[in-house]
Amino acid sequence: MALPRLRGFLIGADVVYWYVSYDPTGTTALALSVGLCLLTGFYVLFTGRAAAAAPRRRRQGRHRQGTGEIGFFSPHSWWPLWVGLAAAITAVGFAIGWWLPSSAW
Repeated sequence: MALPRLRGFLIGADVVYWYVSYDPTGTTALALSVGLCLLTGFYVLFTGRAAAAAPRRRRQGRHRQGTGEIGFFSPHSWWPLWVGLAAAITAVGFAIGWWLPSSAW
C-alpha cells in the first residue's frame, strides 16, 4: 500500500522543511497533506472491508464472473452536462485569469 509510505514521507518532509526554513505556511500545508493521507487511508480501509471480494481477487475467480450490471445510471438526466460546463468555465477562468468582468456588474 502506497498511503503509509506517502504519509511517512510527508511527515519526514514536514519535519525537515520546518527545520530548514522555519516557514509556518509550508509546514502547515505539509501537515494538512499528512491529514489528507490519513483520511484517504481510513476511507479506503473501511470501504474495502465492507465491499465484497472481486472475482479477480479470489483464487478460483474468473474474469467473466465480474461482468454484469454495475449500477443504474439515468439516461435522461441533464445535470451532468451543466455541472461539466460549469466546471469547464471555472477551470478556464482560473487558468487565464478572468472571472466575471466588472463591466457585467
